[in-house]
Amino acid sequence: MKSIDLIKELEQVVSGDPWYGSPVSKILEDVDPRVAFFRIGNSHSIAEILLHMIAWTEETQSRLEGNEASQPFRGDWPETESYSWLELIGLFLLANEHLVHTIAKMDDSSLFEPIIDIRDPALGTGVNKEELIRGLIKHHVYHSGQIALLTNNITTSI
Repeated sequence: MKSIDLIKELEQVVSGDPWYGSPVSKILEDVDPRVAFFRIGNSHSIAEILLHMIAWTEETQSRLEGNEASQPFRGDWPETESYSWLELIGLFLLANEHLVHTIAKMDDSSLFEPIIDIRDPALGTGVNKEELIRGLIKHHVYHSGQIALLTNNITTSI
């Protein structure tokens, strides 16, 4: 039952109807592609934040598949220059769809299996699979809030 709950929670955050407001997909849909790569001061651009979210979704997927925990293969804050805004949205949705399929194949008892690594809060290691998935969901919520705030600030600054 737990894997079904995790899938439901992830799907609500990404494209459903979370209790706190808009899902990530709606927040991304509302971003004007002309401002997605714009930076205010030293802050990350909306596109950089989204690619960071993609990278960590892919890293979560990799860990659930039994690979050793590490920095995402794209990097923690990958460069966005070679992507369009629509490509980034597509990559985000696809990465989360793959993750949902992986979780759906998991036995509930496997959710309590640890990711075999020492605890490193910066890498999110030393946790079990359920904690890893819940951590990614919180990561999505956190960064989608940043994107929503940046969208409003950039639009009013231009």
